[in-house]
Amino acid sequence: MKKCVPVLKLDIDCKTHSELRKTTLLKSELPRGFIKEGKRINRIAYIRRLWHEAKKAKCGHIGLHQDLDHQKAEKVYQDIHEDFNSILPSSIKRIAIVPKEMTESWLLSDENAFPAIPKEPRLPAKPEELWGQKNNPQSDHPYNYFVRVLTQFNLPDNHDTYTQIAEKTDIEILKRCCPKSFCLFHSDMQTFIPKEGAP
Repeated sequence: MKKCVPVLKLDIDCKTHSELRKTTLLKSELPRGFIKEGKRINRIAYIRRLWHEAKKAKCGHIGLHQDLDHQKAEKVYQDIHEDFNSILPSSIKRIAIVPKEMTESWLLSDENAFPAIPKEPRLPAKPEELWGQKNNPQSDHPYNYFVRVLTQFNLPDNHDTYTQIAEKTDIEILKRCCPKSFCLFHSDMQTFIPKEGAP
């Protein structure tokens, strides 16, 4: 997000799904006829919690990340915006962050973001086209492929590694390698954060 609008200094507060599940909503934020949620909550519930956290932080911007996971990109993108519109007031800026197929696909775009040029395996020419069985570590599932790239450099599969690679990734290379989903996200970011900046 920061690299998409480099002229601004952005403060970004990220919440994982597990963190959001622990968020306690106010009664006024719950829909009529609300039924207590189980362990698995839906996208609407996550958006409610994001809005709750944004209000606490006096922030007027909300972003929701969802991996595509081999679903139809246009439908997932539109469904997220429909859910946004069903809950959020028009004053809240919103953005759907929908990598094709997964965040790991975006992280597999720039070989220079790694400690050395990956060789076994090399980075794919079209990371967005990777797919395979999730339960097969040798498959081309983006997560499995990414882990195999990390293994070359004895890098752990954790948040810090993801952050370091993202920070080193050249935005132009990423746009070129992931044109279907990252270019849309990059374009959306230009209107999500106005030029003068906003909390």
